[in-house]
Amino acid sequence: MREHLDQTDRRLVKLLSQDAQLGVNRLAEKMAISVPTVRMRLRNLLDRNLLKIVGLLNLTERPELISAIVGINAQGRGRARELAQRISELPFVNSAAVVTGRFDIIVDVTVAGDVA
Repeated sequence: MREHLDQTDRRLVKLLSQDAQLGVNRLAEKMAISVPTVRMRLRNLLDRNLLKIVGLLNLTERPELISAIVGINAQGRGRARELAQRISELPFVNSAAVVTGRFDIIVDVTVAGDVA
């Protein structure tokens, strides 16, 4: 069953997507709600696995790195999920997701490259 996010949860997620280092005090201030409410909602989103806080590499500070989004078509019926899992374990892969549409899997990669 799909989990519901109300307007407050969506706003909390949006603020964190813009700056994941915002503390609960600053989030509460920006959202005009109490600190305990922010803390409870944040814990709830994390516990329900609806929110995942991750660190992202700032590629503007690392010009020798190349980031790319790669579309993959999987051969064989029903193999996309297994293939995406195996691909996601590669060291240069940030994420791999099974999708519908032109490709079966979309992969986010970061590799070292030559900058001319």
